This record gives sequence, structure tokens and C-alpha cells, in this order.
Amino acid sequence: MTATAQLAAQEFMDMYGLQVISIPPNKTSRRVDEPHMVFTHRAAKQQAIVDVVKSVHRTGRPILIGTSSVEESNQYAEALQKDGVACQVLNAYNDWEEAALISKAGMLGAVTVSTNMAGRGIDIVLGSGSSEDYKKIVSLGGLYVIGTNVHENARIDNQLRGRAGRQGDPGTSRYMISLEDDLFIRYGLAEVLPHDLLARRQDEPLNDSRILQLIEHVQRVVDGQHLDMKKTLNKYADLLEQQRMIFFNRRNEILYGRQRPNIIADYAPERYRKLCEQFGTSTVHAVERQVLLAIMDQCWADHLAYVAYVKEGIHLESLGNNNPLDEYNRLVIADLSRLMGLWCRECSIIFPTLIRAAASFISMKRN
Repeated sequence: MTATAQLAAQEFMDMYGLQVISIPPNKTSRRVDEPHMVFTHRAAKQQAIVDVVKSVHRTGRPILIGTSSVEESNQYAEALQKDGVACQVLNAYNDWEEAALISKAGMLGAVTVSTNMAGRGIDIVLGSGSSEDYKKIVSLGGLYVIGTNVHENARIDNQLRGRAGRQGDPGTSRYMISLEDDLFIRYGLAEVLPHDLLARRQDEPLNDSRILQLIEHVQRVVDGQHLDMKKTLNKYADLLEQQRMIFFNRRNEILYGRQRPNIIADYAPERYRKLCEQFGTSTVHAVERQVLLAIMDQCWADHLAYVAYVKEGIHLESLGNNNPLDEYNRLVIADLSRLMGLWCRECSIIFPTLIRAAASFISMKRN
């Protein structure tokens, strides 16, 4: 169960054959999602965020700031502390304190700066158990969540918004971003923005709906690209999963004694007869089983290493007008077939030596 699955409904159906069903919340959401504030440059955004936090903090309303990285969370914490705003920092450096920090994020006057991992799936309790503080915070509007960057996937943005307004409580969320943020730079959004927006550098937020429409468009396009990539990767993974099932079913048959290998009996029946006469049938079968399992495990490890090697350069097949997936399937199927024949030969070659060592060991234990 997740509150952000609806945006990925098509992916769940295409990849796993699972339908997404929306369950009405137990309590009506009272969270207010304010429109993005967009600034021309990053410094103006940072100063605006600090100013908003200072203003809201004076009222005692708890604030959660979601950043895109550990470095950025430290930068905002430092800027706030310089302006006299005490805050807690939640990032990868102190993940062992995550539960304790999140439990305090809804307290009166709390300011928490975090990466976007901030307490996913956790209800940030307003007032942290104090009914008097709870009523005070509710009257102030509940938890105020500020996002410093929008992400490629809108689900991540929604996950941060969802920290506020839990269980029917009031809350507010807002993203404050700039044209110098990673999303704009990575996808060259500045190149398609109107020149009049880029020409002026100002400290006040821009008031142009075209930017927000562009962000929504990019998130949809990138999400679609990621889905196509996952589908392609799944096609490569499907064959390996089928091979894994075949291999481990056969291995388990031998491991749990449901099938006797009979490799020596098939490859060298005369040698098998002599070994049974010399060391006993039960000893021969026990050692044969252990030897084969060890060889099979090594062969499977070698196969996985080979598959990883093939994957590294298989995309180059497209340069020769070949289908990379078809060539991958051909190579991987051929390699497993080779290994399945190899473990039988290996077992028959090294078995006589091992059976003598095993028999000597058994004899020593008996004596």
C-alpha cells in the first residue's frame, strides 16, 4: 500500500499485471498544496526559503524542509542557524537518529532539514503527544513542508508533500525552486523557456504559468522514458530468471535426494562398479552428490559473471543492425547449455580422487 501509486498505475499493470485501486482516506485531507514559487537563480531561492522559515517559525508552527542531497541539507541548516533559527538535520550522516528526529518534527517550534527520505510512511504527530501543543499547532495550520527541488518523478514530490496533513490534520506544502536547479540544467529546460524570463535576474519569484507547465511536461516525459527502460531491462532479466528456475529446481532435486546424479554410472560404468565395490555404494553416492553440488554452484557463479560481461557491451550490437536482445538471448542460452554439460564432465574427472579422499577420511573417523 502506498499513497503515491496512482501515478504509476500503468507501470504496475505493464510490469507486474497488478491493478492499482484507490481507497478513500479514513479522514478527509485538509492539506493545502500551494503552487510552486520559481526564482531566477539559486541564491534568491535559498534566501527566500530562509525568510519564509524565519517568518513561519516565529509563530511556533513546525516546519520540515526537504532537500535533494546531504550537501544541500547541510547548507540550509547552516544558513538557518546563522539567522538564529535552530534546526535539526536529518540525512545520511545520522540515519541512526532518524526515528527520534522525525518524532520531534511535529513539535511546537520545530524546524527539521532533511533529504527527501524524511520519514516516508511515518505519521509526523503534531505536538508529539501533548494535547495542548496539538491544539496550538492545528490552529497555526499544522506542519509546513517546503521542498527545495522538484524531481524527475512527480511521485517523489508527492511523497514529500505527504509528510504534512497526516490523518486528517491540517498542513501545508510548497515547492520553492529556481531556474538553476538540477532538473532545469539536466534537461536543458532553460533553452526552451521564453527569453524574457532568462534575461532578468531578480530576487522576487517569477509569476509565469509556462514554467510550471514545462516542469509537469518534463516529469511526464522522463517518467515515460524510465518506464520504457524498465520494460527493456525486464526483458533481459526474464531469460536469466527462467534459467535460474531451471537450474535451482535441478539443484534442489539433487540437494534433497529426490534425484540421484548417476554421473559416474553413466560416464564410466566400469569405474563406478569398482568404486562401489571398494568404498561402498552409499559412500560413492554421498560424495558424488557433494561434488556435483559444488561444481554446479561454481558453474552458476561463472554463468552470472559471463552474463554481466555480455550485458556491458551488448548495446553495441545495434551498430551492426542486430537486435541486442536477440543476441543476448543467443549468447546466454548457449553459455548455460555449455555449463550444464561441463559440470558432468568435471565431476567424472575429479570424482575418483575425491572418493578416495572421502573414504580415507571416513576410515580415519571410524578408527
